[in-house]
Amino acid sequence: LILLLFNSLLFSQINKDGSPITEFYDEDIYGNAGQIWAIEQGPSGMIYIGTNYGLKTYDGKDWRSYNLETTTIVRSLAVSEDGVVFYGGETDFGAVIADKQGELKFISFREQFYKDKDPKFGTIWKTYLTKDKLWFQSFEKIFYCELPIKIDSEGILQNEVHTIEAEKLFHLAFSANNKMFVREWETGLCEIKGDGYELVPGGEQFALTRIY
Repeated sequence: LILLLFNSLLFSQINKDGSPITEFYDEDIYGNAGQIWAIEQGPSGMIYIGTNYGLKTYDGKDWRSYNLETTTIVRSLAVSEDGVVFYGGETDFGAVIADKQGELKFISFREQFYKDKDPKFGTIWKTYLTKDKLWFQSFEKIFYCELPIKIDSEGILQNEVHTIEAEKLFHLAFSANNKMFVREWETGLCEIKGDGYELVPGGEQFALTRIY
């Protein structure tokens, strides 16, 4: 598996053939990852990569790997303007915050609300930040919190987590113009409104057609 990263600064550097300068990395360089599911870049330039074997970071010089206690696979990522990383995994979602020494601390929101309970949802396939909300989407449920996200010194989320349950099964969610949309199997493309969702005009044509 080869990872290809484009640094935005490199687009100003064009080689004699007229192509942007790129760098290629393979697992001999960044370590075992299996499948790569998500790549995001924070405001500091740090790159975050969700893989089959946890989270990887790259600061332009060094690669680091992190294993989460609550999930093996990191499927989705989103990074806020102040550098807080939010992740979705296998029956788990939460935040990654750097301490004063720069070490990453993983905070599972699921552990706070579903500890010792069957969460009744699987993989968090999509994680999004819109203008005023943080979103996590699984096939069974969508979770959201109002921004700003507040986490106390003990690592406890202070925000209320709202839940939207699928009538059938969700496929994938999408963010556009600070609105959230989700495709539901046998229903079609819907817009999320409040704690529910409504079919958009013409959305029924996607009842059995996937959107990526």
